[in-house]
Amino acid sequence: MWEANAQVNADRAQGLAMLPAGAVERLQDCYDAILTAAEATNPRRPRRPSTRRARQAIPRLQPHRPLAGTPR
Repeated sequence: MWEANAQVNADRAQGLAMLPAGAVERLQDCYDAILTAAEATNPRRPRRPSTRRARQAIPRLQPHRPLAGTPR
C-alpha cells in the first residue's frame, strides 16, 4: 500500500483535493488482490483455526479497505 501513499502525496503536490476515480479503482483492485493472496497463502486450518495470526488479521483488515463505502 506504499503505492497508495505515494499517489496521494503526488496528487496533493499537484494541488488536487481527491484522487482521480481511475486511481481509486486501481488502488482498490490492488488491495483486493493483496487480501485474496493473503487468504490463499494462509488458508484456514481444519484444527485449531485461531492459531494463525496472519489468517486472523484478514477479516479485521477487510472493513478497512480503502474507500470501502465508495461505489465502483
